[in-house]
Amino acid sequence: MGWKRLGLMLAGWFGVMGIWTMTSLAEAAVPVLAVGSQGSAVASLQQDLDSLGYAAGAVDGVFGPQTLAAVEQFQRDQQLAVDGVVGPATWQALATASGQNIPNSNEGPGSQDDSRTGFVNLWTHEPPLADDGQNVVLTFDDGPSPWTADLIRTLQQEGVPAVFFWNTYHIQYANDEVKQLLSDDSDIQVGDHTVDHPDLIHLGYDQQYAEIADAKRLIEQTTGQPVRFFRPPYGDYNATTEHILHDLGLTGVMWDVDTLDWKYNDHEQPILDTIRREVHPGSIILMHDHPYTIRFLPDIIAELRQLGYGFTTLTVPQAHAALVDPPPGRVRYI
Repeated sequence: MGWKRLGLMLAGWFGVMGIWTMTSLAEAAVPVLAVGSQGSAVASLQQDLDSLGYAAGAVDGVFGPQTLAAVEQFQRDQQLAVDGVVGPATWQALATASGQNIPNSNEGPGSQDDSRTGFVNLWTHEPPLADDGQNVVLTFDDGPSPWTADLIRTLQQEGVPAVFFWNTYHIQYANDEVKQLLSDDSDIQVGDHTVDHPDLIHLGYDQQYAEIADAKRLIEQTTGQPVRFFRPPYGDYNATTEHILHDLGLTGVMWDVDTLDWKYNDHEQPILDTIRREVHPGSIILMHDHPYTIRFLPDIIAELRQLGYGFTTLTVPQAHAALVDPPPGRVRYI
């Protein structure tokens, strides 16, 4: 069976607006779009195509027949696979053709401009935890998914807290089972990762606000718990983002160990090698809500324990005050 056909079958089964193809599982660094996708990522695609002379139709955020025809013609002109699916290769070709840069998940948070002050740049956080300093935080982006319940159960079995960052365009995967697991475990938190996973720096205030505020509201309605944390897609943000987070009472969370689990698929060793090489006391470790990550998670936890690390989570003291001593081994204040 061809990858494209398998991807389409999976997309039909998953039923999400942004198709979850095999490519998107492998390279979740950019949104994968196809006919039926909706949202700001599609609107950005339509604008890019129009600016390059490809008639994508109205910039309405709906991936319909005219957008499909424009994508296929662009792929044909760029000598790409003409499948009408906008994945990493097509995004890169669009960026090159328009003279722009697309987000690159291989560039960790250190690629950000640290001179900006409104965001919590956690990769430079000091001091370390108040106990022995040997704790780390596990975070999981891009859920909920068909595997979220299994991921939470694995964490619970291991006795490990974690912070999830959800996109709400596929909030339907936060089913009753997921809701029950979350209600039973205060060590699992859910943060905001926007509605559609757009690159926020290309959006104006109104669009950014809608992406962040709408996701926050829907996550809170779904989980029954307040949303306190936000992670910008691709780690990209600007002063507009900072202003919105302040207004919504959200704290930005980045990372300082990127496992690249989306890239390695079923290859566990490179993920473990990255952790061994980059982890340090207080690390915030980036992973994704993907099936391969769930499969490897017990080994990842075991490796970190073998290295002498424990696990903690995040919380925000009142009014974002100074660092406060956490209970030993559990909570990191930011």
